[in-house]
Amino acid sequence: MGVFLVIGDTYRNRRLLLVPHRIAIHADSIGWTVRNDIIWKKTDPAPESPRNRWRSGHEHILFLTKRATGYRFNTDAVRVPYAAATLRRWGAGQSYGGPKSRQRKDAKDSRMRDGQTFKLNSRGCLPTDVWTLPASNTSQHHYAAFPEQLVRPIIEACSHPGDLVIDPFVDSGTVCRAAVLSASCLKAVIVGPPAILTPARMFLIRARSIGEGFSAPRLRFGL
Repeated sequence: MGVFLVIGDTYRNRRLLLVPHRIAIHADSIGWTVRNDIIWKKTDPAPESPRNRWRSGHEHILFLTKRATGYRFNTDAVRVPYAAATLRRWGAGQSYGGPKSRQRKDAKDSRMRDGQTFKLNSRGCLPTDVWTLPASNTSQHHYAAFPEQLVRPIIEACSHPGDLVIDPFVDSGTVCRAAVLSASCLKAVIVGPPAILTPARMFLIRARSIGEGFSAPRLRFGL
């Protein structure tokens, strides 16, 4: 099972609170494995006018798993083309050699042992842990809506069609749309009073009652 937490940071008394880092360290202490601290670099960060520090322009996406191995991760579903510079430098493969690699005698030392070779994957490479994306351009009055380009790779990498995707808030509906397009089953847990019905929540309730061509989501209202 994979869990993704999108977490921004904040200041108190001019001190950055390091909220994502504290959550990651606490998750590790209670048995979760922190597999990635992905940086969402925003191309259109919110306006602010600090006088003695740099503007904030990113959020953290913590990728947590209950086990260090054996969880689902579909690498081929999210591969991207290699950069031109990578192809120029490594396109013909590489053979390691030199004094440093010759010191690595044990097979467990490193893959960069003397004489070891590698070639680039013909299907492309995995994206890095820095994602440069804009904030969502939804017309809804929701400050923290996610762009679909942020959600789709996560669902495609960590689920198969028919798997369960849980969205604990269902505000702007980005996760709902991405799960439906990926043919995943969605469990929508709506946090808050049912009187607060965004268009995404109305869509889910309507789909629950009449069926919209996908597995009807299970809804729960409450805090």
